Amino acid sequence: PFSETLQSVFGGLIERLGADSLDLPLLTSREVKTATLVVVTGDRGLCGGYNNFIIKKAEKRIEDLQAQGIKVEIITVGKKGTVFMNRYRKDLVVATYECGQNPSSVEATAISNTLLNRFLGDNTDTVEFVYTRFVSLIASTPSSRTL
Repeated sequence: PFSETLQSVFGGLIERLGADSLDLPLLTSREVKTATLVVVTGDRGLCGGYNNFIIKKAEKRIEDLQAQGIKVEIITVGKKGTVFMNRYRKDLVVATYECGQNPSSVEATAISNTLLNRFLGDNTDTVEFVYTRFVSLIASTPSSRTL
């Protein structure tokens, strides 16, 4: 909810200022030739299909993008996603991060720097996160969001 509200606030500010008058590389619209999927999973099996649901959603998104002729690259965060993608999609993996039980701002900064450098270096045209959205203590929903 916080990130959605923040994104909405920034979107409103940009709309009011007028994106044309701003010279911000992150706001430029460009044709999507390469998409980066950031697949965020846990380090352990956890209960039920927590990691499995995320991986299935990522696999579906990869297939959809490739069917549109878009090149896909993957950045994994978490051990389960890293193991799976390195086994079945190794050719698409460009970076992996294992943050452990207590992720820190240092790790978050490393991930964001990788994404920023890839976007500003024209290595990717869009970034999508595939993650689990918390619903309640007994339920979560696999989700994706384009940055």
